[in-house]
Amino acid sequence: IFALACIGLSGCAGAVSSTPTESTVSDTASSSASSVPVSSASKADFEGKVITYDAPNMTTQDWFSFDGIEGKTTRISLKVPEDWVFDSSIFLANDIKQAEMVGVIQLGEGQELPSGQILPADRSFDAYEPDEILSEETGTIAGLSYKLQKTMTYPDGGDIRVWYPYTYYLSDGNRVFVICFYSLKPNDAQDQALYESILSTFRYEE
Repeated sequence: IFALACIGLSGCAGAVSSTPTESTVSDTASSSASSVPVSSASKADFEGKVITYDAPNMTTQDWFSFDGIEGKTTRISLKVPEDWVFDSSIFLANDIKQAEMVGVIQLGEGQELPSGQILPADRSFDAYEPDEILSEETGTIAGLSYKLQKTMTYPDGGDIRVWYPYTYYLSDGNRVFVICFYSLKPNDAQDQALYESILSTFRYEE
């Protein structure tokens, strides 16, 4: 079971294994890097490199925890800034986390994208305190409908007291690609423009 760490936990890391591939060579970054969201890419119109990734396929009942589908992955691609280093499912710049890809969620019949605070169905998470939802947006990007949730959370340790995940859910009606970007600002137009420029290059490579 994979618990969504972009919303409520510090650092997305799951038990579902997957195999990333990258179209350009980069140094391997440490997975223990800081989660402070800072990037040298400052404009949506960026020079970048294309990353391909065998994203784990998952199912979910509550959008908090995810069950991996054994042996199933979906290859995706997207362009990211040149200074972003790809390490497993995480993107880093100067050893600082910029984003994390959660995976591809297979929707059940009638299942919809999350709305409002994400709460665990499992009673063992009773002590969980959900992140504050700052705003939600919907739209279309890369030919897919999306929902964006901007939240506020408090990282465990480090120099930053509060930070702001931008979690995107991109849906074709049958499956949902989930990615979480990290910003120091709750509603920054420049950061959002960069994130959506990246997502405009998203493709399923099948």
